[in-house]
Amino acid sequence: MDLVVTATTGEAKELRLLCPSWVQFLVAGVGLVETTYNLTTYLGNHPEITRVINVGIAGGFAAENIKILDVCLATSETIADLGICFATSLEPLDQSFLANGNEYPCENRLFDQFNQWLVAGKQVVHQGPFLSVNGVSGTLARGEMLKRNHAICENMEGAGVARVCHGFDLHWLELRVVANLVEDRDLTTWRIEPAIKKYSEIMASFLQEKQP
Repeated sequence: MDLVVTATTGEAKELRLLCPSWVQFLVAGVGLVETTYNLTTYLGNHPEITRVINVGIAGGFAAENIKILDVCLATSETIADLGICFATSLEPLDQSFLANGNEYPCENRLFDQFNQWLVAGKQVVHQGPFLSVNGVSGTLARGEMLKRNHAICENMEGAGVARVCHGFDLHWLELRVVANLVEDRDLTTWRIEPAIKKYSEIMASFLQEKQP
């Protein structure tokens, strides 16, 4: 059984209308803490869930040739701002302090199946590392400070979903559409509704064709 996880009701609304009735939805909340708690609680009460799909909007890194309304698929998720913060740099915590690290690769059958579906449909999607942050980057300088490993976009929930799925040994994937670029904050350039519409149509088409 599939579970679609979003941060907000608005990010789920259109996809919920388009999806088959057997798909379950969880609005897990904004940020890593709410997402981790609510997803863990939900999975503990719904043992029938075998696949988790995290969708939403993201801030894209223009330096990686990402543009607004580009579709992005995570190959891994990393908690980007877990570390020692200096004025112009961030030093990641020594991994010995973290029982399970802070980077979670997406390597599973669901990810492979979705990739095959994309290729068959000739869908144009950027694939690469995603970063999860506790505070959205409001300046280009902060985004550049946090960005590493050629990450293509940032969000606020993905690493929480990834960590929980690794803990429950569940297949997962994360698809996001870029609603804004990580730059000096300019809300006039943001495209939230078109971004939601775009990933909703893509994921609904996949789920209608590829039942678990």
